[in-house]
Amino acid sequence: MTLRDLKQLMLRNWRLLLIIPVVTAISIYFFASNQDKTYTSSLTLYTGINSGVMIKGGNADNYGSAETVYNNMLNILNGTDTHEEVAMRLLSKHLMAKRYDSLLMEKKTFIELNETFPITLRSKLVGNTEEDTYQKVKAYMESSNTNEVFELIYSDHPLYSASALANVTPTKLNTSDLIQLEYATTDPFVAREALNILANVFIRRSYEYFSGKTMPVVNYFEKSSKEAYDRLRAAEQRLLDFNQSHNIVDYDQQIGMVSSEKNAATQAFYNLEMEYTTALATLKSIDRNLKNRGTTVQNNQKLLQVSNQLPAIYSRISELELYANRTGADNQAEIARLQQRANSIEKQMNGTIDDLYTSTHSPEGADTKGLLNEYIRNVILVDQLKSRRDLLSKQSATFNNELEKLVPLGTDVRKLRRDIELAEQEYLAYLQGLKQSQLSQQNLEIVPMKVMEPASDPEGVDYVLLLVIVGLVATFVITLIGLIASYLLSKKLFKPSYAAKVTTFPVIGVLPQIVPGNKTQLLDIERAENQLTRQLLLRFQQKKESPYVIGVMSSLSGEGKSTVSNTLANKLNNLGIETLSLFPEDHSTENSSYLKTNYYSPLQGVTPGSNLSFVAGTGHTDYAVVIVEFPALLESAYPVSLLQNLDLILVTVNANRTWEQADINIFDNIRKATDAPIELVLNGVPTDQVKDFVGNQIGKTKYSDERKLISSRSTYNNPKENEAVVKL
Repeated sequence: MTLRDLKQLMLRNWRLLLIIPVVTAISIYFFASNQDKTYTSSLTLYTGINSGVMIKGGNADNYGSAETVYNNMLNILNGTDTHEEVAMRLLSKHLMAKRYDSLLMEKKTFIELNETFPITLRSKLVGNTEEDTYQKVKAYMESSNTNEVFELIYSDHPLYSASALANVTPTKLNTSDLIQLEYATTDPFVAREALNILANVFIRRSYEYFSGKTMPVVNYFEKSSKEAYDRLRAAEQRLLDFNQSHNIVDYDQQIGMVSSEKNAATQAFYNLEMEYTTALATLKSIDRNLKNRGTTVQNNQKLLQVSNQLPAIYSRISELELYANRTGADNQAEIARLQQRANSIEKQMNGTIDDLYTSTHSPEGADTKGLLNEYIRNVILVDQLKSRRDLLSKQSATFNNELEKLVPLGTDVRKLRRDIELAEQEYLAYLQGLKQSQLSQQNLEIVPMKVMEPASDPEGVDYVLLLVIVGLVATFVITLIGLIASYLLSKKLFKPSYAAKVTTFPVIGVLPQIVPGNKTQLLDIERAENQLTRQLLLRFQQKKESPYVIGVMSSLSGEGKSTVSNTLANKLNNLGIETLSLFPEDHSTENSSYLKTNYYSPLQGVTPGSNLSFVAGTGHTDYAVVIVEFPALLESAYPVSLLQNLDLILVTVNANRTWEQADINIFDNIRKATDAPIELVLNGVPTDQVKDFVGNQIGKTKYSDERKLISSRSTYNNPKENEAVVKL
């Protein structure tokens, strides 16, 4: 569909495109003008859902994305409970007004409120404060579902019903933290006050919702962390009691130290045992030498008494030195005293040896004193080594006993420590969760929602004009779309090009659709008839012999066969071309008296061997053109024998119909019965399509000239037709 087609479609249906929108606009104005005027107020809220201003480390991500938070807020804002509370708070505030206040509501609203809530009922509902009044109104509404408050809140009242607040429109301002609320109602003061109340209720409910998500978590972690801490303390106490009962300070260090000292003591004992064995062997060797020389030291009672004191002293010195090495105690004074006593005893032993040497000295034993001195030194060394060996033996036994005591306790110690570790991990995990949930709760208090711009003074908007304009444009567009859809989906033969494509017959001419009362259409009719006549003359010139026989056919009756036949006969006779018209004998149309007309019986043409002379008579050869109108091909019998005598077939088709399969079948048969070319004449074509086919309308000067030409013709034999042309 081209722009030209669209323009023609609009011009063709301009009445429809004008009447439907105008009627719609008038209807909208009639119904909308009786509606109350609407007032709109707006309010801006700050939410903080995008800026993310909160304590670092808070569990803010658990709230979800900003879009999710915004959707949750919308659910709170549009919730039924929110609307009910706002409606009741608005009603409570207005019930407290004892007299009319022009800043609170309109006079009409005040009067309606007093009629709905008489003084006796208001005395039950009104309290000392707005909150007190709200609680009374709420309790009264919940007491019954048939009382005045319940019926008002759950009605369709434009001011005090919960459903009226569904008209609040929230809008997120781009990607900011701001939400704009708009509310339109019939009372400007109610619109403003309702928005302010809605903002306060919305902020409180939002805080309760989000804090309600975190407080159970905070309480859970507080309780769980306390229980985990008690379990940790109990596990630690069990380990402490276990250590106290087994004299354990640090099990790992204690068992390591005992094991290390046991190994050191064992090694030292082994070394002392070697030294002791060597010293004892040396002492025995010296004693044998002395015996061989006649000196017996072991039988000296005085020496034995003195030497028997040394083992105890050296044993004590070894114990003190070992204790000092293990504990770091300062025992040097005691060790020095004992060492001094040991030295004193050694001197006594040396003195005893000297006495023994003097009493036993002989020239043969000059070396005896040296052996005695060596003997004394080995006695002292043996005593020292024996004392230290015995002490280390005791220590090894002590360490063995300690290890035997500590080793079996290792499993219990590890179990108790594992219990403490698990309890500590559990406690720290709950403590971390408590910290995160407390930070999340704190975020709600740090970034509270608040009203940035209170509800503005409402502005009255007259929607009547807007609705009329929208309705006018919308119905025009819808009607135009409907016409375009009908045009695109239609298979009717309005356009000559489409008709030629569908029927496969070339279009030789068109006749316009007759519009009653349109006098200017006569010129278009004349030009269309002239164009059809010119096309026929071109075909007529192609045949040298006379007559030129034209068959006018149609599938159905009433498609313009007689009109085309009369028009062509009239035009050709006016041009001086002798033309004979043959009509079926049952033809009901009255033809013009000036036309040379004969009638025939279609059944005559059905008889085999019949021809044009048989039907029309021998006088038809005196005419240059013979026009034969056939009856409707799908409705009556038609003279098949005449098809062989035709030079041209004109098929008249009503443009306001479709080309059906029956049409295709009948004309396929016609094609098989004749060699004459078949061409199409469209009847009832829209004026714009006629102009496209025969040429655009001529200018004013040429139009005037052609009108004079038509008026001056004396060839119009029909007086009425001539009079109509003259009037044009």
